[in-house]
Amino acid sequence: MTDYELRRTINAIEKAPAGGFFQSLVPAFRKADPINKDILLEAFKRMQGSEKYLPGGSHYEEITPEFGPSHLDLLQEHNMQFFGLNK
Repeated sequence: MTDYELRRTINAIEKAPAGGFFQSLVPAFRKADPINKDILLEAFKRMQGSEKYLPGGSHYEEITPEFGPSHLDLLQEHNMQFFGLNK
């Protein structure tokens, strides 16, 4: 998952009429170092209902359609692809 997709996922969780549990994960995602963020994201993907907030999910698409990548995000993605560093 790219940084842009993760930020959009976090915003979808924060803005959606989600239960308090998913919303309580937002500060953890924002404060986590890269290693713990990956661990948290993998656990989140396995949670029931999380597919709505992940890329392609209903909340991801409906709640954050205006959330587009910045020029810096696009440049980072291009550079990651160019150097073969995509996950």
